[in-house]
Amino acid sequence: MVVLEYAVHGRAVRTGRPYDNHVVSVITVKNREVTYWRDYMDPVAVFRAIGWPARDQ
Repeated sequence: MVVLEYAVHGRAVRTGRPYDNHVVSVITVKNREVTYWRDYMDPVAVFRAIGWPARDQ
């Protein structure tokens, strides 16, 4: 089992808003093949970057 922690930074194409997130991946490898992969991240960071939900001004 391998546990990775990494950061992702960029801009949302549709909105141009910055996107910053931290991800943890849990990966199991057996016989040199990935048999399991699960990612954990902050979905609110995604929502902010794409402007969802739309807010009344």
